[in-house]
Amino acid sequence: MLVPAEELRALAEGILCANGVPPAHAKIQAGLFVEAELRGVPSHGLLRLRRVIERIKAGLSVPGGGAARRSGRRGRFSAWMAIAALALWWRWRRWTQSCRAPGKTA
Repeated sequence: MLVPAEELRALAEGILCANGVPPAHAKIQAGLFVEAELRGVPSHGLLRLRRVIERIKAGLSVPGGGAARRSGRRGRFSAWMAIAALALWWRWRRWTQSCRAPGKTA
């Protein structure tokens, strides 16, 4: 079944807000989830939504806090790190695809 991206974003945003994430943060995070899905990286898309909610409910993440509390080996994590990692991955992916372009030799 195909679902419009905007509907998925609105659904994810609603779920995040219902679990205490401030609306502005929920909008950004939901947009990142859907963007990952559209780029063909479901492991960084909506599959993560459940884990995010589980971490909030377990008290490992603070909604809108920008970073998780110290939790043993996990340390601190922020949405900016996720954005930076996604940007680096996307650049690497484009670079490796350009290396394999027709007519190019290694």
